[in-house]
Amino acid sequence: MSRVTIADVALLTGEDGPDAVFGLYDPCGRQVLEAAARCGLSVPEDLMVVCGSEDPAYGRTVPPVSTVSLGPEQAGTAAVDALVSLVEDPPHTPPPVVIGTRLEVRASSMRRGRRDGA
Repeated sequence: MSRVTIADVALLTGEDGPDAVFGLYDPCGRQVLEAAARCGLSVPEDLMVVCGSEDPAYGRTVPPVSTVSLGPEQAGTAAVDALVSLVEDPPHTPPPVVIGTRLEVRASSMRRGRRDGA
């Protein structure tokens, strides 16, 4: 598990603390769950959590964490194709490539109430 620092506690429990956290890398989702628990925050009631990850194990955390897949296999293939294209024909610019994403909505981002009681 991760080490929760004083800065983490201050960030999450401060007067203007966040109501949601998006972690761009794995294992950020697990780290935020741990930090929230140590701060006495309930996910998703006090803090919603979403993580950029393809790890299906996020469906088994407590609560299950919503994830965004950024299509790493597609992105890697597109990057290699662009590099090969540049090496084989240097004076041109490869066309832009749009990589699809996928949002897996789970309990960690499905709020029933708000922290301020509203």
